[in-house]
Amino acid sequence: MSELLSANDSYFKQSFLKDIPYPQIIEELDYEKLLKAYEELFKSFLKDNVELLESDPFKAILEALAYREMIIRARINESIKATYLHYAKGSDLDNVVANGYLIQRLKGVKPTAKVEFELNTLLTYDVIIPKGAIFSNEKADLATLKEEVVIKKGQSK
Repeated sequence: MSELLSANDSYFKQSFLKDIPYPQIIEELDYEKLLKAYEELFKSFLKDNVELLESDPFKAILEALAYREMIIRARINESIKATYLHYAKGSDLDNVVANGYLIQRLKGVKPTAKVEFELNTLLTYDVIIPKGAIFSNEKADLATLKEEVVIKKGQSK
């Protein structure tokens, strides 16, 4: 018998946290709204009512500013999400649970299973299944072979 390591790690996604609503503090990102706000601010500083053309250099500057602000807001959103248990990952998750719940992550072990390989017909040569071979099932779960398997010639297992 050989052991397989499961590479599917979706237990957390199926927990009670999936029903928690999206935090309102996280802003929806809208480039067009940001650009319009920058254009209105720019026009408010001008004495004349000027329409910005697509070819206007100031239009390009305002577009760059709006894009830059969108990137900054996206970074802020990601920083906020990292403080929520549902969205935190990696070391952010370790810090969230350490601060809020006074617990720490345990060193885990990947789940293993005993499997048996069997050939449908007897062969006149050895069959070698190499260590590290990756297998999947109909649910797209992945498993990796921990050790090489050799089925000797004339045997089915």
